[in-house]
This record gives sequence, structure tokens and C-alpha cells, in this order.
Amino acid sequence: METQTPPPPSQQEAGLGDLLRQLRDEAELLIQQEIKLARQETQEMVQNYIWAAFAILAGALVLHAAFIVLLWAVTSSLMSGFEAAGMEEQVVLWVAPLAVAVVTGIVGFILLQRGKAKLNDPKRARPHKTIKTLKEDQEWTESKIKNAMS
Repeated sequence: METQTPPPPSQQEAGLGDLLRQLRDEAELLIQQEIKLARQETQEMVQNYIWAAFAILAGALVLHAAFIVLLWAVTSSLMSGFEAAGMEEQVVLWVAPLAVAVVTGIVGFILLQRGKAKLNDPKRARPHKTIKTLKEDQEWTESKIKNAMS
């Protein structure tokens, strides 16, 4: 059985230099791909937020009109009920709208708080795929460096 002699130091250094250059080139390509992925993911998130904002605005405008009509109907019904109950007309004119305004104000405040909490959810603002692949790339790079050094 023949034993192989190690190559002369100049060839070893060239081999190590080639490995390090290859590692650098692959790491550079990997970083470029990660930047591209992060950019794409960010663009998708922004597009989703823009579409969601447009849908919310359009829906809110239509609902606002419907809600005004509904509040008018509730106020009119309350006024008729108060008058039928024998309340003076001067009191009915301000008590019914006030009651409707207080109830709708409370409901509106609760809805605003829920929406605000959803927008502030930190889980929605992270590029999860990019973070995952960056961790994988870090592990890959570390293993390449270990292999090159051994």
C-alpha cells in the first residue's frame, strides 16, 4: 500500500486560497440572494398593506353612509317612543340623540382599540422567510469555513 505524500506547501496554499476565494464568491452570491428575497418579501408586505388600506377605506365610506342612516332611524324611533311615554317634546329632542351618540361612541372606541392592537402586532411586521434563510445561510457558511480550515 502506497502512502501519499502531501503536496508541496505552495500547492497547499494555492488549494486553501482557492477554497477561500470560492467560499467568498459563494457567500457573496448568497448575500445577494438574501437581499433579493428580503426586498421581494418587503414589497409583498407593502402591497398587502396598501390593498388592505384601500379595502378598509372603501368599506368604511360605504358603512359610514349606512351607519348615519341607521342612527337617524334609531334616533327617530327613540323620539317616538319617548313621546309616546309622555316625555316633553323639548326633552325628547336632546335626550334621544344623546343616548344614541353615547352608545355609538362607546362602540366606536372599542372598535378603534381593537384595530390599533392588530396593527401593532409585531408578528405581522417581520420578514419570516428571510430571517429563516439567513439563519440557514449562517449555518452553511460556518460549516464551509470549518471544512476549509480542516
